[in-house]
Amino acid sequence: MNSEYRQFLREGEQAASRYALTSPRRLPRGMSGNILGSGAGSSLEFLDHREYQPGDDLRHIDWSAYARTDKLIVKLFREEISPHCDILIDGSCSMALAETQKARSTVALSALLGQAAQNADCSCRAWFVTDQVRPLPNGHERPSLWEGLDFRFPGNPGESMLRQPPECKPHGIRILVSDLFWAIDPLPLLQRLAEKAAALFVVQILAQSDLGPTERGNIRLIDSETGLEKEIFLDDPTIQAYRDSLQRLQHNWNRSCSQVGARMVTVIAESLLQTWDLQELVSGELLKVG
Repeated sequence: MNSEYRQFLREGEQAASRYALTSPRRLPRGMSGNILGSGAGSSLEFLDHREYQPGDDLRHIDWSAYARTDKLIVKLFREEISPHCDILIDGSCSMALAETQKARSTVALSALLGQAAQNADCSCRAWFVTDQVRPLPNGHERPSLWEGLDFRFPGNPGESMLRQPPECKPHGIRILVSDLFWAIDPLPLLQRLAEKAAALFVVQILAQSDLGPTERGNIRLIDSETGLEKEIFLDDPTIQAYRDSLQRLQHNWNRSCSQVGARMVTVIAESLLQTWDLQELVSGELLKVG
């Protein structure tokens, strides 16, 4: 990993000093940890009774109830939740678009989210998505120690995640960081990512130039992922058609997020790095100040 990315990680880690990850409002069932939830688990706070089911802990049988009713009854206790965060970072070439701040923003913001998780006493693991989904080396440590970021994958990370879903911790918070420039139906992927998750967030990072070209006339475009070159004539209708296409992509992702109970936030790389104003992430209930 190059030294620039190491500096970007430090930048994001430092910028996280004011923020912490927001705990999901609806906590999952069946975990053990240190935050009380709404389901039945193994803490010491009594909740209710129910009939015994095969596999129940025999230590929770209420023998006095059995003596009265001749039925095996188990005691249910309020669960405890161990907070965890998985950060999935898009490793495709478009995340390091030339002559933009996209790579710096992606690396720094991912580091900020990782540090914000630790500020909230969450365990955290960072993943890098290329032709396969793999945990970053040192991805469970503080972000400035992460390794393995390179943004050279020429393919479709969405297809990689469908083919090999990440082994995220059940009942944790999951954050996808990407520009979402994938030829894929987002709903099946988001359904996979939302499965057994306490919360799912999609953070779309765009460069200012991703919002639409400002030049007019004949230009040569180079696909950042395939290297293919194409000459096109840019006029107002062509530029508007591009912007309409981007709007449709964002609409599809927003709609799919709503269908699975996820939240989506779009961040502009240059604006983020200029001000480090994270109000959109705070309003989206991903981060909290303090």
